[in-house]
Amino acid sequence: MLDLTTISGVKKYLEGTRFQCEDVLPLSGGTANFIYRISLLEPFEGRSTLILKHGRPFVGTIPFSLKRQTYEVEALKWTSTWLTADSAVKVPAVLHFDENKAVIVMEDVGPDAKTLKQLLLDGLVPEALARKVGFALGEFLAGVHRRSGSEAELLRVFDANEQGKSISAWATYGRLVSTLQGEGLPVLSDPPLDVSEDKFDTIATLSKERSSQISASANCLVMGDFWPGNIVLNPTTESIYVIDWELAKTGLEGLDLGQFCAEIHTLRRFHPSQSNSGDIIISVFLQTYRRVRDHPDPSTLAGIVVTHVGAHLVAWTPRVEWGGREDTRAVVAEGVELLVGGHKASHHKTQPWHDFLKASLAGPLID
Repeated sequence: MLDLTTISGVKKYLEGTRFQCEDVLPLSGGTANFIYRISLLEPFEGRSTLILKHGRPFVGTIPFSLKRQTYEVEALKWTSTWLTADSAVKVPAVLHFDENKAVIVMEDVGPDAKTLKQLLLDGLVPEALARKVGFALGEFLAGVHRRSGSEAELLRVFDANEQGKSISAWATYGRLVSTLQGEGLPVLSDPPLDVSEDKFDTIATLSKERSSQISASANCLVMGDFWPGNIVLNPTTESIYVIDWELAKTGLEGLDLGQFCAEIHTLRRFHPSQSNSGDIIISVFLQTYRRVRDHPDPSTLAGIVVTHVGAHLVAWTPRVEWGGREDTRAVVAEGVELLVGGHKASHHKTQPWHDFLKASLAGPLID
């Protein structure tokens, strides 16, 4: 039995194949996936290095079906059918999929590539690059949502990803109430966050409604994990890649938009030096998406984006080491107001961030 969680196991697995390698470099591993960069003995289709991704049927001790690899491969292959050679955003080419051994061999984005999150943290996203990134990602994501909506067979395949839907519903909406109650989160429990009973009730109601919508939605393909850590820039080719499509499924497109905006917003809140770049990325991203997508109900879409930004700020900020205690509590409190304001906008005083998101997606377009 080959142990593909080890370098020796990976080398043995590749012996005698077209991907036989001279070196294996672990990139990540220990949870759901083990990812390696393999240096080939002989170039394959002009590539001297590739990525090997080996999946495990659990995250820690929680079952995580390997069917997720099938969805990732299908999403990557479908997306590559309509991207062109000069597309600003690309996805890694799938070169081999071994369902029995849970192995995907795919294109290597490049050893010098960095995630958008890391580039922002390093202060390497000037205004011109921020505009390029915002435009390219807005155009790309709108293309995914718009094109998939007219492909019935594609939607049938991805609508079956029930685990992907349940993970997305639980990871954010399923944890809202317990998070605000401070369960297992000292940063929010000592002292308890000041959230009124009325706001708790509103958030609990929204949590149930949105979880049901996630389960039932079948009108378009969503990437499922669209955040700056899954967006990689290759400095040599200046290409932008979107990686890690394991949670691809049918769903609410506003969740892809909201997750991305929430992560950029969190980064600029904890790293104020990147506020200008973050502002540009979000603004250009939303405006470009709106133009390309031409959503039939932009007001409803905007409401979903607003509440999802709020939900993401609440559920994820206290679980990621972004910064100090008071800043963390302040961002979670901001998320509460977005949740309540987005859900009860007709009679709730909104905040500038709420109004900005609504205006970007449902207000007058900016030339």
